[in-house]
Amino acid sequence: MEVGWLHLIPLLPLLGAAFNGLAGRWVPKSWVYIVALVVILLSFLIGFAGFVRRPKGWPELVGAAEQLVAEGAPVQFVIMGGGVRPPEYFRTARGRALQLTRLLTDEESAIKELVAAKGLEDRFSFLPFTVETGEIYSALDIVTFPNQGVGLGRPVLEAAAYGKPVVASGSGDGAGVLLPGETGILLDQGTPEKIAGALRSLIADPQLRARLGSAAAAHARAVFDPGANARAVEGVYDSLLGIRRDSGDPLLAAAAVA
Repeated sequence: MEVGWLHLIPLLPLLGAAFNGLAGRWVPKSWVYIVALVVILLSFLIGFAGFVRRPKGWPELVGAAEQLVAEGAPVQFVIMGGGVRPPEYFRTARGRALQLTRLLTDEESAIKELVAAKGLEDRFSFLPFTVETGEIYSALDIVTFPNQGVGLGRPVLEAAAYGKPVVASGSGDGAGVLLPGETGILLDQGTPEKIAGALRSLIADPQLRARLGSAAAAHARAVFDPGANARAVEGVYDSLLGIRRDSGDPLLAAAAVA
């Protein structure tokens, strides 16, 4: 881990919950958070953010985790998000009907069941959707987006904004969002083997992680800055309306200050 102590705070309850099973068996309950803190400090935190849906590759990520854990890799996985509907919804009549038709399934429970079936409960922590994502991203070492379809989602941009290297799939060339080999690792296929291989290379090479993360942050600032993009959109409207603004325009000046 290469984070400040402040960034560990949001993860203590998260990982503490994962280690609650220790309480009363091997360590006193009051020591659970100490155990969690030690685990954080000694582990690589690998994140997955967004809706937990099969097309986004969570089964493949769990498969990659199983491989890394079997090799003895010091990894912890943080799933930040949840299902399209919460598990409680699938206990209602409508939810049960949707599950029967396979139109919508309880994937939030499914990922936890798969993690448990593979004996990885102490390697996975689950955090509900939150608007306060900054501290979580800051605490992570690597962010994954193993899309099984086409496209790179918002977590790739968010990770870049926080200077985190990304392992992703779902695009042939990164579509300008991820620069392959420069801001992250782009996989041609999001299989468990290839995800594990990419994570393995990042875990083993701190200089690679630092280089990709730094380049990702610079790319995010240069290409995805909200103010710059707002001015670019304004420029499109100006061109359509035939409006020309000079450098002394108060609107441009205000935008520049902002």
